[in-house]
Amino acid sequence: MKPNNCPIPTITAVYGKEDRDFLIKEGNYPKENIVITGNQRYDFLPERIKEYDKKEIISELGLDDGKRTVLFITSPFSSDNNIKTLMNEIFNEISSLDNIQLIIKVHPTENERLYEESAKRFKNLDFKVIKNKNMFELLYVSDIAITTYSTAGLEAMIMKKPLIVINLTGEDYPIDYSGDGAALRVEEKGILRTAITHLLEHYKLKINLLKNADRYLHKHLYKVDGKAAERIINIIENEVKEW
Repeated sequence: MKPNNCPIPTITAVYGKEDRDFLIKEGNYPKENIVITGNQRYDFLPERIKEYDKKEIISELGLDDGKRTVLFITSPFSSDNNIKTLMNEIFNEISSLDNIQLIIKVHPTENERLYEESAKRFKNLDFKVIKNKNMFELLYVSDIAITTYSTAGLEAMIMKKPLIVINLTGEDYPIDYSGDGAALRVEEKGILRTAITHLLEHYKLKINLLKNADRYLHKHLYKVDGKAAERIINIIENEVKEW
């Protein structure tokens, strides 16, 4: 069915401006039929964060509270060679940094043993491999997040954590957070340690990155204020009143 012949809902609720613009441009939606509400998936977060205790989470994970923490959020690749190349580069670069510990958050579809065996080869690497743990708790205790194209990169921005996107394959990722300046992009071997060091030591760089991340979030998620579901309900109730 061609877009011009598709039935248009009276009201369509979308997460952010990016979704609204897409529907207008590609779906021929009238802009007055679209309302931006944010993503109700994250409505729990503003209140949940208030309950987090950093020392308690660090203790539970067996981390060193005297070290800075880098969180590597994995994503499944089609090629084992790509995974190994990525792991070796990240582990080698971080093992050369002082006073840094690494959390490896393994994707639910991946085997954590692959990451454990690879990380063990780097003698100076202080690491923990974690698969079944709440992502937001891990982000809460981390100073920097690294990913390829995981949707958890968006969650790192929500948690106000500087994000590094690493791409050593040259492939186009389905999601590229660095395109809008919301993340630092690492495309060559040997520069990840510099990116990490700069984010930890240069306050202005970190702040500028987080400002760009906030703009990215507003474009894609509008507000993460715990009220997205409330806004959706209000839309439904208002429409019902008009029937």
